[in-house]
Amino acid sequence: MEQHYRPSSPVLVNFMSCCPLVAQSHGHEFFCLPSHCGHLSPLDTAWSALKWYTAKNRHEYTTKHFGKESLRKSILFKDLIETGMKQMTASKWETATSRVQKRENYYLNGKMTVVI
Repeated sequence: MEQHYRPSSPVLVNFMSCCPLVAQSHGHEFFCLPSHCGHLSPLDTAWSALKWYTAKNRHEYTTKHFGKESLRKSILFKDLIETGMKQMTASKWETATSRVQKRENYYLNGKMTVVI
């Protein structure tokens, strides 16, 4: 079984600490994807699922406040987002990453037709 590097403490991944050289030193490789290639990123699948969940269920997280002359509605945004994030279970992540791997293999194995 292949051994993977595990840091002893949480690693902050931001612009300053995460770069291709650091990733390569730990056996990883970065690919820059164009914005129209969301199908190659499992994070886009998760983000899409979260957006659909919030759009579909926001009425369940809405409270109404009656004032003297007006009605205000508030969305319990934190609760809505947290519940939506819990919808992306381990099996859904596995499905999303396996789809990406299939598409990567398709592109990397030269089965893609390029039209010039």
